[in-house]
Amino acid sequence: MVYVRVTARVEVQVSALSGLGAIGNYNQVATARILHNGALYEVPVITGNALKHWHAVYAVEAYQALGGNMLNELCKRGIGLRGFTVDSTLKNPKPVTDECEALKDFCNDLHGFLSPQEEKPVKRDSLVKISFAVPVLEEGNLKAVAKFAVQHNRVVPPTVNVKQKEGEGMMLFKQEYGTGLYAFALRMDLAHIGNPLFDECNAEFQSDERKRRAKASVLALLPLLTGAGSKQARALPIVAVREVLVAVSEKPMPNLIHAVYPDYCETSIDTVGAYLNGIGDTAKFYYYGGRCNADKVGNKINFKKVGSLHELIDAVINDVQSWIR
Repeated sequence: MVYVRVTARVEVQVSALSGLGAIGNYNQVATARILHNGALYEVPVITGNALKHWHAVYAVEAYQALGGNMLNELCKRGIGLRGFTVDSTLKNPKPVTDECEALKDFCNDLHGFLSPQEEKPVKRDSLVKISFAVPVLEEGNLKAVAKFAVQHNRVVPPTVNVKQKEGEGMMLFKQEYGTGLYAFALRMDLAHIGNPLFDECNAEFQSDERKRRAKASVLALLPLLTGAGSKQARALPIVAVREVLVAVSEKPMPNLIHAVYPDYCETSIDTVGAYLNGIGDTAKFYYYGGRCNADKVGNKINFKKVGSLHELIDAVINDVQSWIR
């Protein structure tokens, strides 16, 4: 049994964030309203859905690199269409008939699915849940964060046989971008990986396969942090990882306080510590990059500051794999 909670801050420069849509040749980014000191700010955001998609893509890459092969073609190609058997292809997708059959495919197992069949609907909750990434609630950051558009052009070679008016050889369009210090939160209930949540059946997974899947899920955090889940068609995101807090426990625990708040680290430790004290369990916390004051962590929290993301991810993977049976 193992549960992972994460919250982090990343500095994002000139990134497309989540695409909202297009009006003519103008591509918008998603925006939302957030509240700080009684004032509303409309800011560019990265949706939890976008972050979840990229986590699935990166987890599949890590899973394959670790030797995993229980993937259907949709999962391999990063298509977020789930609920099909492990031997499904793009030309021949086969809907699953029960959860245990679905579990054979890594994407179904980790990120869940809903197959609303008439005779017997089949579903599985996602083991990974991710918040919106929004600007950190600091006055200077909120005032500085703004969406802006950059003009791009697409050249049509004269040899291409298209019907175009005079002057249309150069097609101009604008893409919106965002810059600022962003934060997001994530939870992974890896205790359920390879195990059915709803159907009464026995999933036949060896311990090595469950550990491989869990390790890939944790490794996917690194490209997620450095890519920030942004739309990447026009430009790779420019990202610096500033702070990361991870909690790992053998028992379920509350979500960490979102790193959008200035005191998120201390409050997260206090909240999780209070819960674990009540159920008589412990958790390990790993912290990278900032100045968290963890002097009063209590006897239910093992808190460690690490000097690199390498050290943080290695520690989390070791805990996860040692607790998965």
